[in-house]
Amino acid sequence: MGERTSQGVRRKIPAIIASIGMLLSGALLTVPFSAVPANADTQFIEQQTSSGQTRSRNNWKNEYSPEGGGNWAYTVDSAIEHRSDGGYDRIEWTDDKLVVEQYNSSFVFMNAKTISASTYTPTDATEVLWGGYFNGSNYRFVVTGQSNPNESDSVAVVRVTKYSKSWQYLGNVEYSGINTYIPFDGGSLRMTEANGELWIRTCHEMYNIKGVHHQANMTFRIRESDLAKLGQATAIQNYQQSAMGYVSHSFNQYIVAAGGKIYGADHGDANPRQITIKDITPTANDDAWRSDGQILPVMTFKGTDGDNFTGATFDGFESASNGKSLIAAGTIADQDKSFPASGSEVETGARNVWVSVVPTDGSTVTTKTLTSNAFDGNQTATDPVLVKISERRFLIMWSSYDKTDEQKQTHGNISYAFMDTAGNLTSKIYTMKGVLSDCKPIVVGNTVVWYSTGTAKNTGWTTTYHNKEAGEAIEDSKNSAPVFYTINTSTGQSSSHDSTVAYRMYFLANGGSPSKVVETKAGAKATAPTSPTRTNYTFSGWSTNEHSYVAYDFNTPVKSDTILYAYWTPQEHTIYFDANGGTTYETSRSVPYSWTTYNFPDATRPGYTFAGWYTAPTGGTKIGSTYTMGSSDVTFYAHWQANSYTVTFDANGGSTSVASKTVTEGQPYGELPTPTRTGYTFAGWWEQPWQDDQYNYHDGKKVTSSTLYEIPKDSTLLAGWNINTYTVAFDSAGGSSVASQTVEYGSKATAPKDPARAGYAFQGWYTARSGGSRYDFGESVTGGLTLYARWRANVYTLSFDANGGSVSPGSKSVTYGGAYGQLPTPSRKGYTFQGWYTAKNGGSKISANTVTTGNATVYAHWTANSYKVTFNANGGSVQTTSKTVTQDQPYGTLPTPARAGHTFSGWYTAKSGGLRVTASTVFTACAAQTLFAHWDTISFAVLFDSAGGSSVASQTVEYGSKVSRPKDPVRAGYAFQGWYTARSGGSKYDFGKPVTGGLTLYARWRANVYTLSFDANGGSVSPGSRSVAYGGAYGQLPAPSRKGYTFQGWYTARSGGSRVTAGTVMGDRDVKVYARWASASTPVKPTTPSKPTTPVKPTTPSKPTTPGKPAVSTVVMFRLYNRFTGEHFYTSSSVERDSLVKVGWRSEGTGWVAPVSGAPVYRLYNPYVAGGDHHY
Repeated sequence: MGERTSQGVRRKIPAIIASIGMLLSGALLTVPFSAVPANADTQFIEQQTSSGQTRSRNNWKNEYSPEGGGNWAYTVDSAIEHRSDGGYDRIEWTDDKLVVEQYNSSFVFMNAKTISASTYTPTDATEVLWGGYFNGSNYRFVVTGQSNPNESDSVAVVRVTKYSKSWQYLGNVEYSGINTYIPFDGGSLRMTEANGELWIRTCHEMYNIKGVHHQANMTFRIRESDLAKLGQATAIQNYQQSAMGYVSHSFNQYIVAAGGKIYGADHGDANPRQITIKDITPTANDDAWRSDGQILPVMTFKGTDGDNFTGATFDGFESASNGKSLIAAGTIADQDKSFPASGSEVETGARNVWVSVVPTDGSTVTTKTLTSNAFDGNQTATDPVLVKISERRFLIMWSSYDKTDEQKQTHGNISYAFMDTAGNLTSKIYTMKGVLSDCKPIVVGNTVVWYSTGTAKNTGWTTTYHNKEAGEAIEDSKNSAPVFYTINTSTGQSSSHDSTVAYRMYFLANGGSPSKVVETKAGAKATAPTSPTRTNYTFSGWSTNEHSYVAYDFNTPVKSDTILYAYWTPQEHTIYFDANGGTTYETSRSVPYSWTTYNFPDATRPGYTFAGWYTAPTGGTKIGSTYTMGSSDVTFYAHWQANSYTVTFDANGGSTSVASKTVTEGQPYGELPTPTRTGYTFAGWWEQPWQDDQYNYHDGKKVTSSTLYEIPKDSTLLAGWNINTYTVAFDSAGGSSVASQTVEYGSKATAPKDPARAGYAFQGWYTARSGGSRYDFGESVTGGLTLYARWRANVYTLSFDANGGSVSPGSKSVTYGGAYGQLPTPSRKGYTFQGWYTAKNGGSKISANTVTTGNATVYAHWTANSYKVTFNANGGSVQTTSKTVTQDQPYGTLPTPARAGHTFSGWYTAKSGGLRVTASTVFTACAAQTLFAHWDTISFAVLFDSAGGSSVASQTVEYGSKVSRPKDPVRAGYAFQGWYTARSGGSKYDFGKPVTGGLTLYARWRANVYTLSFDANGGSVSPGSRSVAYGGAYGQLPAPSRKGYTFQGWYTARSGGSRVTAGTVMGDRDVKVYARWASASTPVKPTTPSKPTTPVKPTTPSKPTTPGKPAVSTVVMFRLYNRFTGEHFYTSSSVERDSLVKVGWRSEGTGWVAPVSGAPVYRLYNPYVAGGDHHY
């Protein structure tokens, strides 16, 4: 901003509570001005509200101040919108948060919500700078920023946040690296939209240049759908004058979309020093700013560039007449007197309202002054508000007041008038009581609506409250509630609407916290806030008296501001008396906080002397005769001095070297003697049961050296004993297990059940493994003992199973644990002996050295012998002529032989007859063997294809037999030529030939030839007839002649009948056709063409006869193709060609040209084409 620093330029909404902050759990209710109680400065007060409205002050910030300025604009903090239900939304940036309040159509507050700060706070920002708000066609947009004191290009200095119409967060886009020290500073921010793009025009302080942060305007362009940044990035950073309408020291910025263009407007203090408008519309298909946009100067100021004072304000900017002109408005002081020749600016001159009409075609600007205040007079005008009612009608509003009126008594009067697009007032100048604000008025039908929350700048008052305990001071700035204003655009009538009236309830915490201010609508009942807290006190209620409790009645309607005091009751805490092993008649005592108590109870404990109350069970501090209660419960502990007694030791059947010892009450027994007793183990010392009075009986208990002595007299300890036990173990010496026994000293062992051992007989228990003596179970046990089992081995039978063979002997006797000895060898026909095994199949092989474990049967194992099997194909052939098979095993895979005309039916044991052998048949021959193939003869089907003739039945013929010749088939128009092996070509079949496979025979035919006769019917014709094969086309027909007549064609009857052509097909009989004539002098009515016949499948042309001598020396032969048979046909007649095309043939152009007269024409046949084909 030139030589101007940023200090003091950026204003923020003052904090309501400086030290602890205002409670903002919802929106804040605002109230009209009212008196503050005289004694309200004695407590620290936290402000809260009850109705939900927001306390704010949105008065018109550009208004005149006698201290100078009047140039600098500020970002617009408030807006009003009309809802579809007839109500209004109030959107306002206040106390560093964005609040939306809803009012009904009568301007009565309904509800409010605060937009989440996390959605619009720039990345890493610790403080949010407000930019502005815009309600677009489809979305809402909020612009915020943050300062960049370190001038870092990575700081997000501007953030544009997108919301839905219901305030749902939809995303954001941020700008960094745009040469910005503080965004929005020393100017304003305004937005517009066009073609789905959001345009933002604002300002910023730039990075330090030689100790100064210069100020200038800047513009952003964003696609609304995806928040894409548009335009040249350098246009922002480098502030190119030609690219974006750069204005240094731009005090105020506007932007409008009109007539398909975007216009930016600035109040410049330097470069240029004027109010200027520039067309910044981008060129077609170009994201960049327009570099050659039209510049429209509105008003030029005197003075020096960068003076920070122009003597004028720029306060309104709208389009008119559908973009043909632009309307600007503001205030201005006399330029000659504001900037005298002496060079010292005069900044206190009175202001007048001006309006300029700026044609967008660059023609002359018209400026008019609406007020006439003298420069050195006391009357001055505030910044006007320009309202666009339609493209051709506007409303302009301003305020006038006396500059010398320090009490602002002359403030609060609004002047307004209606105006046309030429700047002419179209009505009288009306006046109304009210306040203009930065809330841009809206037009709803025929009503202009805006609101204000302050009478004028500095008209509110501030009361300071003190926290008498913390010594902190706070300010409570009291502003008015929103007042809504309306002006009827038809009648000019104005009105105002207070949104609410409320009083303040001051809830003073009276030593606690927090104190609060609750605002309540007049006549309503106050609601008590959340109870305050105070350490060691209980809140008892709200009192109208500071020092005594006089309860406030919350059912009483509020009629004035009221102070209430918190009333506190000290909390009681408990002293607990812990007798610490003894007893006391008082176990606890309740004492209020800070009170002093005395007369503590005594305590008793048998065997102990009471030593007083202490702060800990052991150690601690002794409590005196009195105690002052602190902030929590406390426990006192009794301390004791113990008495001494004699303990006598009773060995209880044993002996001990120590008869007694002296012990102290409450102390451990200390070292205790250990007695002895034969056959027993000492188990410890036990106290004897005792009774300290007639009510308290104590059972005896085991004691140790660490056990505390608690018997209040002499006592005796009794020794406890455990009798010793010994283990008698039993070693079964390989037999079944026998459990050991535990026997007490002097008792007897019990004889166990005899153990078992395979192959042995039990002989008794002995005192040694070998030798020793047999044990007497009647003896007493005096120590540990092991007894051993004694055994005798058994004799068993070993049996031999020859397993299909024979053996001798069949068994033998063997001793348990001894070897089997020599084993016999068995025999079996067809097998080889493999040895003796423990199982018939599988098992383990045994030998003469195998040890006997009991009766057993062993089994001979055998290996079957193998034999050769030879395969006899029996008239056929086989690749595998033999294989080896195993006795009593399946033959396995057998080969498959082959024999022409026969089917293999299996292998048999004889050439004819015998048994059939398969892969699963078991071989039992015990010798080499030959198998013979058996066969079945194959039969074949012989089919007859009559090729269009009568049906001939098929025949079934065995391989090698002959086919019986069938009766010849018949076919109309054809002569049967015999049976052939192919449909075309092939050879004539020989019925004397044997059949070796399936066969199809084809009938071969020759078409009959018929006579086509020509009857000239009164004329003459040559030739008179021709021969035509059955199914063939008539071909070229002769042209008859008759004098005086014109030939009309050939017909099947002398009169009537059907017309024939070259393409007519010959049937199965002779045909006569008749010439049809028309008199040459009488026009003949054309006959209706006969209905075309259904195309028939062309027959194969008959074999041509030897060509005769041509009638002409040269002729063109046309080639046609039969798509049904694949054959070709040639004709020299174009009429015949066209006729054949109509019945299904396809013309293929000229086939060949006949040579000179008399030259031969050769006919060729292609047998490889289906049905055969001829060529010439």
